Amino acid sequence: MKREYGRAVFRAAVIVSVLVITIGLAACAEEVEVKMGVTDAGRLTRGEVEEMSLHEQFDLFGERRARAEQLITDVQLQVSSGEWFWGSGLTLPHTGSTARNGLPGANGENSYHFSIARMIQPQGAVGARDDIDPVVSYFKSQGWEVSFNEVRENFYEALADTGDGYVLEYVVRPTGNYSLEVSSYLFWGDYKGLLHAIADRVPDEKLGIKKSLPGIFIPFPEWSDPVVEYDPFADL
Repeated sequence: MKREYGRAVFRAAVIVSVLVITIGLAACAEEVEVKMGVTDAGRLTRGEVEEMSLHEQFDLFGERRARAEQLITDVQLQVSSGEWFWGSGLTLPHTGSTARNGLPGANGENSYHFSIARMIQPQGAVGARDDIDPVVSYFKSQGWEVSFNEVRENFYEALADTGDGYVLEYVVRPTGNYSLEVSSYLFWGDYKGLLHAIADRVPDEKLGIKKSLPGIFIPFPEWSDPVVEYDPFADL
């Protein structure tokens, strides 16, 4: 009886071990598939990006930011070549967990997105439909996927998906306060590493811009720029 009991316990232990190994192998295979098979808005896999150095990811972010800056500038010029208020300052990566799209395996550490926002209040503006038509026409002329929505009277919004990882949104409000934003879909990357690498290379004197003409942005730093040393007690 004891021998049979011992054999049963042994068989049960073997079965459990096999199950654990099988589940572990399946999870590992799934992780590899996600890592190598799921591409981001830049058509890169997480595995490809993880093989990049932080310097390479830094330069790639700079290229993506330049693309977003050109997109928002071109749309601004359809509305006004005058001054626009800044809805966002230094363009930095935001954690991937808050992106407009999600990807398998993405979290707050291994992915990011970013956005740039500008606002304008044209003289006498009250949210007329005619005020958004030039932007809608421009969106369509670029061959982008466009959606238009009348939220309520004198309140309109138009969105355009550029097809290469960015969405533009222009909103016309009855208050006359109009806003334009370009936001990216999710990119794989070292979120925290990029955040510090960019922010720590931009000195305070380049910050604080409240409004500007289209095409003006805080310059993206060079990797060779000195890292700014901040004194945490300076304002105390």
